[in-house]
Amino acid sequence: MAVAQRLDDAGREPAGDRRGDFGLRGRIFQGRARECREPGGGGPRLLSYRGKRAREMTMTKNPLASLQKFVGAVRADYGSVQRNRAKYHKDELHPWQLPVHLVQKIGLQMSVSIRLMQLFRDAGIPLLPQVTSRLIRHLYGAEIHWDAQIAPGISIVHGNGLVIGHGGRIAENCILFHNVTLGEGIDPKTREIGTPTLEHDVHVGPGATILGPSP
Repeated sequence: MAVAQRLDDAGREPAGDRRGDFGLRGRIFQGRARECREPGGGGPRLLSYRGKRAREMTMTKNPLASLQKFVGAVRADYGSVQRNRAKYHKDELHPWQLPVHLVQKIGLQMSVSIRLMQLFRDAGIPLLPQVTSRLIRHLYGAEIHWDAQIAPGISIVHGNGLVIGHGGRIAENCILFHNVTLGEGIDPKTREIGTPTLEHDVHVGPGATILGPSP
């Protein structure tokens, strides 16, 4: 206000206008503050909303709960790998082999990377989910959106060229091979825009492209 006053005294009309505008805004703010303090004003509703919103943020962005969810999802993904290896290759994988297979199997590495991305997202850490998504793109040649809903307990085979859009939803026990695309599209009949949803135990083979909302 002091700077605006001095510029106004020097004949700078725009500065004087700004000063008047600042003063008007200040008076409006002060009047609104008095309304909130008065009985029946907006104060109680505002405080109630703020309290409710704070509780929601605490519930949905609890770092410890997000970390527990991350560990559980990694275990579920490895459990899916164990079941599928036993079913299709007659191999028996043991839980203590997880660190070894994490180094050897690219698909499992991608699963852990996806869970890490979800950990950052659920914990409410800004920007890191997007950074993790970009790292997945550069490390594995796959494009996984951080908002995609990927349930724990999936298997990724190879995984190179895998693309999952922001609206994609994948349920438990699904298997995704390399060069699979689950992308946004338009339904030719209803003209609805959306991304596919994979239900339980869906296997999508190499090179498959699925676009648009599920029926």
